[in-house]
Amino acid sequence: MPFARLPDDAAKVSQSSKRPCGSSGKLLKCVSGLLECVATQASLSWTLLLQVWASWLSFATLFHSRGNKKESHAQPWGQEAFLPAAGMDKATWRQTGVSPVPSNISAHPPAKNVKVPHLDFVMPMKSVGMVTRAVVESIYKHYSPRRIFVVCEGSEATVMASVSMEWNIPKALLVYVDENEFFVKTMGMKKEDFVPFYDHCRDTTLTREFGWWWQQLLKLGCASCIETLSDVFIVWDSDLVVMEPWPLELQGPHGPVNYAAVLQEKARSSFNRLEYEGSVRHILGLDAAYPQHVGTYVAHHMPMSRRVADELVALIDSRLPGNAPWPAKLLQTSSLYYRMSEYMLYSTFEMARQRAGQPVHWAVHPFGQFGARGFRHREPQVFMNSLLQHQGMPWSGYSVEKLKAHVDHWRGTNQEEEETDGPLAHLQLEHVYGLPLNNPLLGGAQSPEPATP
Repeated sequence: MPFARLPDDAAKVSQSSKRPCGSSGKLLKCVSGLLECVATQASLSWTLLLQVWASWLSFATLFHSRGNKKESHAQPWGQEAFLPAAGMDKATWRQTGVSPVPSNISAHPPAKNVKVPHLDFVMPMKSVGMVTRAVVESIYKHYSPRRIFVVCEGSEATVMASVSMEWNIPKALLVYVDENEFFVKTMGMKKEDFVPFYDHCRDTTLTREFGWWWQQLLKLGCASCIETLSDVFIVWDSDLVVMEPWPLELQGPHGPVNYAAVLQEKARSSFNRLEYEGSVRHILGLDAAYPQHVGTYVAHHMPMSRRVADELVALIDSRLPGNAPWPAKLLQTSSLYYRMSEYMLYSTFEMARQRAGQPVHWAVHPFGQFGARGFRHREPQVFMNSLLQHQGMPWSGYSVEKLKAHVDHWRGTNQEEEETDGPLAHLQLEHVYGLPLNNPLLGGAQSPEPATP
């Protein structure tokens, strides 16, 4: 069986902010000349003169930074870029739910090495598809994690174990976890036992299916259900291909700070936004948090701490009524709300911890840094047909190199597509399931055809 048995036991700063300008610059020049005259006439020692000059320079710099804000510009890799709310006033903090962060957090330049060989990834997966190979290869190529736990059905684990033999990854990288047995050890319940808690009577044009809710429960349950998981792990959606990697971990004053990239500019609709916000408020008793300037925390990936995830689950269990296990309680909220986001729950809880004075160990890259340079297709049938026409249909799925080559071709020939500045940072093709029929890598088995909605 392919399943693993779970064991029992500032950088860049604008040049304008580096030199005095405006009224403070003129004042500095005047005082500089005055000090020289005083030193000459009064025969002051140069040591005393330097002390006076240093004191004045500190004051003038502070005056300049406050009086000429319009002349300074936040740079992508400065403090504001990496920390959720650097410099945010309390009024804005209360309105957005984003906590201010300590001023002693240092700015970070672009990291040359973003590899995290000490961290595990967790990737819940509905079905192996034609872009699954590119997703996994891109993770390994850029981040080199210790392992990737793939949480899926047994049949899909068998398919993936076979076709991944042709992928450009180490064979021991993938570890399969049976989603049907995921909560058995901790709660004594199989996947089928949770189905009755989901509200099947809701308007199917507005709500999402049981499987969509189920995958969110798997992500929230990783910390307690995968015992060998690293203390900090990265949850990763199975349709997210990283092209230009963003740092997932950087050093802060209190140790490592783990980062997600804000990849989504806004909710798909105001209806979805209100449903997400309502479910967060109902489940956590907190207003949903949002990134400082633009975007949402539905980032399709998320660094999580096992300790924080356990605290989050404990809060959920204590707030929602009834004696059922917490995953069942969350499923019951489907009768009240059409949407729920595991990423918004986790990020809102993290921000609440920071507001309570906990050290900052979790933060985000702003939307403009990586998210704005994304290529996302919610209905990718046209793109997939073009990919098939130009790249053929490999039995094991498209490699990350072939996928990137076609994306570059597609962007160059489809001017009506949304344009992004600079190299592509990430690619997302939703609901692409299945591999070719009569696949020789699967012994000629009738695996599902590539499917899109």
